[in-house]
Amino acid sequence: MNKNKKNIILIIIVLVVLVGVARLLFFKDKTTERNPPKKEQETAFEMINQINNIDKVSPKSIVFALQKEMVLDKKMAVYTINNRKIDDVLADKIAKSFYFEKEAEINEETLIVYTNQENNTQLDINKQTLTVKFSKNLLLSPIIKPIKTITVEEIVEKLENLMVENFNLEPDIKIKTERIEYEDLAGPRFVVSTKEKSRIVKVVSSYEINGFPVLSLSGFPVIARFATDGNLLNLSVKLPFNNVVKQSDFSIKTESELKNTPFVDYQIMDVDGGKEHDLSSIEETVSEVNLTSGYLGYVFTPGSDYLSPYIFFKGNSKLPSGPAVVVVAVPALKEDEYYK
Repeated sequence: MNKNKKNIILIIIVLVVLVGVARLLFFKDKTTERNPPKKEQETAFEMINQINNIDKVSPKSIVFALQKEMVLDKKMAVYTINNRKIDDVLADKIAKSFYFEKEAEINEETLIVYTNQENNTQLDINKQTLTVKFSKNLLLSPIIKPIKTITVEEIVEKLENLMVENFNLEPDIKIKTERIEYEDLAGPRFVVSTKEKSRIVKVVSSYEINGFPVLSLSGFPVIARFATDGNLLNLSVKLPFNNVVKQSDFSIKTESELKNTPFVDYQIMDVDGGKEHDLSSIEETVSEVNLTSGYLGYVFTPGSDYLSPYIFFKGNSKLPSGPAVVVVAVPALKEDEYYK
């Protein structure tokens, strides 16, 4: 009898515990429904000065050390554009222009990937950022020092023709070569070399509208590496826009106004140094930039219908890994006039 009583008491205790747990879970769900977790706020985009604060990298300090007085136009035009959408049809067309004949190996909501095992090449198309990246696996297909090489001018011409043929670059949008670099391979890494010894030529380019350079939000939109015989090794392209239409002219900031602009409004567009620089690394943060020259241009953003007028500054900086040349950009328009 005592044994039965003990069993009954044990069962009652277990039931009480289960009921308590059930009530706790029930009220927790109700509380979550009444007070859902806060979502991270999305960054707002302005009509012209469309800088996404999430992706924005600014120097900690800026010193104006201009070697000569900037000569800037007093007004600058705003352009409307069409950003091309990447669908499966356009993706297949781009893939075939790079000799990928088979269907995409990966086809997700934002990413399409083609591979060619025969040529050891890969093509990544990001539909969200409108970025196309072609790469050749140089560990599987090593570069052999060619007997016959072509000139840098011929390599630049090959890149310009490639952009027109593979990406339907419109006649009023040009490719502007910003700089040429000479490299070689050290294992899987590209390393700085000399013109005489290099096996790789790196071409960094912007788009150009009516003589003004056009950069993407993340920097120079076209970066290509060629072997010195003209063979394409890798390519990164921010898909060019089209249907460029000039709108109104607006006044741009004076040099005095630029000097009084907060540092956080200056965005780092490019870092060029003797070593690999990673701005996502705390050690490689650009602390101070000495600005030596400036010029006018535009910035385009995926999803935006405008070319945004910007002033670009080139300057020098010292990073833990060595000296670097830095390009920063700041919105050019007078806000009180544009937003009135």
